[in-house]
Amino acid sequence: MTVLITQEYASEFATLNSLWAAARQRRFVPKDVHVFTPDATTDRARRLVDQIGVALQALGVEKPVIHLVPVKIDDFAAIRNEALRLIKKAQMEARKVAVDVTPGRTVAKLALFDAARSGRPDHVFYLDVAGYDYRDLPYPLVPARIQRARDLSEEGLADD
Repeated sequence: MTVLITQEYASEFATLNSLWAAARQRRFVPKDVHVFTPDATTDRARRLVDQIGVALQALGVEKPVIHLVPVKIDDFAAIRNEALRLIKKAQMEARKVAVDVTPGRTVAKLALFDAARSGRPDHVFYLDVAGYDYRDLPYPLVPARIQRARDLSEEGLADD
């Protein structure tokens, strides 16, 4: 089973498109997704859970498991510690784990990245899209030539 740790952002496509890119370009399809969110009770958070579920089913996951993880979006230590706990838990269960640092606010992104540096997940994904014109479009409508799913763990993350 594969695990993805990511976060909610103002545009749900930041989360969704990165997930699609990880699947299509990097062949990583999570079965279990942890979405850090400032408020798990909002319509936006619930809609994102539904959208992730639909995307994963389209990618062949029969019963995806999606967890909303409430966090204070500016609490670096809490986000880092929770991400590190989830990474270690997945590793103890011998599951492949990825952290996605594409979506989210800067402090939370840095906390996830720092957790990845310490926890050494299998992948650290970042969807690099040239320009902001495509921010609110679904993955299939963003020209392939301007987007690249990067795995930062292959680009020197492990080289301390």
